[in-house]
Amino acid sequence: MMTISMLKGTGIVTSVPSDSPDDWAALNDLRKKPDMRTKFGISEDMVKFEPVPIIEIPGLGKLAAITVYEEF
Repeated sequence: MMTISMLKGTGIVTSVPSDSPDDWAALNDLRKKPDMRTKFGISEDMVKFEPVPIIEIPGLGKLAAITVYEEF
């Protein structure tokens, strides 16, 4: 996520693109924007994966972040 400050805390941030719309949006940005990947030292291979369903939310399903992202 672009809102994380590397100057505070541990610098360790978990990402759950299956259930967090923010994480799914950030992943999509990295997939679509090669210049952004370059800025952060991320290769295209690093963003080529499908989210793993972790929880099921009634009305939103097993990939809630994707559902919310696409709907809103």
